[in-house]
Amino acid sequence: MQKWQELFLSAIVQNYYDFTFYHSCSNEGTCIFLFARQDMQPRMKEITLQEVKAGTDGFASNQGAVHLRLKIDGTSIDLVNCQLDQGEGKPGKRVQKIMQVLNGALQSGVEHCDAVIVFGDLNFRVKLDYDTAKNAATRMIMK
Repeated sequence: MQKWQELFLSAIVQNYYDFTFYHSCSNEGTCIFLFARQDMQPRMKEITLQEVKAGTDGFASNQGAVHLRLKIDGTSIDLVNCQLDQGEGKPGKRVQKIMQVLNGALQSGVEHCDAVIVFGDLNFRVKLDYDTAKNAATRMIMK
């Protein structure tokens, strides 16, 4: 993880001089970093990081999430970076795992959270041809 942190920090510093690294958390294969402008530091409060296991009975290290919670000017934000099961034909299992991850990550205070952002390698498959998928996505965006 140290090498990733150095890579990101190097790229950010080259383009945005006043950014600083503040926190990180990793679960094997999944990580989350918090970089922010230095003038944001006094506005960021209650920063917490958490690993959430979601492998077989919560023990497999390559599945789960890393969770970052913070408040900026009183607005609470939860960021959840997930790594779910791969493979065809397991959508029900992935839905179950994402619920397990979200329950684990958000069990303490999501009802008081202003924003929850879930991202990562969710491994869901879209079994549509390109035009059908594009039209469906366009309709969703235009709503």
